[in-house]
Amino acid sequence: MRTIFLSKETLYEQHKKREKLNIILSPEFYWVKIFNIPVPNTQSAILLLPNLFEEYFPTIGYSFYIIKLENNKYLSFAYDEKLIFEQLKKSKIPTKKIINIYFAQNEFDTYFKKKLFGFEDGEISKTNKPQCLKHKNEIFIYRENLFLKLPQNLADNYKDKNDLDEINISALELSAHSFNFDSYKKYMENRPLFIASGILFTLGCLLLLQGFILNSTSNGYPSKIEQIKEEYSLPKSLIETNALLDEYKSIEAKNQKSSEAIEFILALTVANNYTIDTLNIENGKFIVIFKKLNIDLVREKIVQKYKNSILKTDNENVIVEIKL
Repeated sequence: MRTIFLSKETLYEQHKKREKLNIILSPEFYWVKIFNIPVPNTQSAILLLPNLFEEYFPTIGYSFYIIKLENNKYLSFAYDEKLIFEQLKKSKIPTKKIINIYFAQNEFDTYFKKKLFGFEDGEISKTNKPQCLKHKNEIFIYRENLFLKLPQNLADNYKDKNDLDEINISALELSAHSFNFDSYKKYMENRPLFIASGILFTLGCLLLLQGFILNSTSNGYPSKIEQIKEEYSLPKSLIETNALLDEYKSIEAKNQKSSEAIEFILALTVANNYTIDTLNIENGKFIVIFKKLNIDLVREKIVQKYKNSILKTDNENVIVEIKL
């Protein structure tokens, strides 16, 4: 198993024909933030990341990863799979060889704190002096617990560049925090573009089929039309096409309602210092459980916003169900 640090300067050189690869992403391929989120686990917290990152950049097309640091404190990543795919292609790295993909922020944390500087956990954050390392022609800095890449024009003119220690990729002990490309998730997060493209493609193909029908002078055309429908998985009729469009519209409307409900509950929780036990979306319902809370404190606020909501108690907890 071989580990490769992926930056925009990386060019893959094969060592073994059948070697498997782990990839560590340079900071230029992801956004990283530490968020205080009042939920107890990563499953609930990751649902909120699109809304939290949206303050800094448009999150359409991004995937997310999250690591719990302590209670209500999460190390959060946003990354664009398409951008990473494109760089792997430019670097001539075969994706079929890749086992796992890691974030430099997480993998170099221990390297900076202990192996290089001999600091114990937390000590490095007490100093404002940035720590620097280099990898080939690139320079990276570690400051206030964040691992960042120095812009290349500054790196090229860094006067003490030759005195910096080289990052030893092979010496790293990789963590358990990694991801693989998830095609379904990528589709879900790119669904507005996917739906629009799909609609145009479907309508274009249907017009093509109509042209075949109007201009057909041979009995062979009907069979060709059926072949095209099967090849591109097209609906059998215009009625089925309309039904498909209605289904996409319904899915998009539910996703919009889910986003609004998450934003409302999170704002309510933070403003009133409530504690969330679990947060989930299932069977067309947004479900949140507040820990040790009087139901009367939240009933009016939630019902005023969502008249179809259901509130009930379970011991000292309050369960809220919002139909999407």
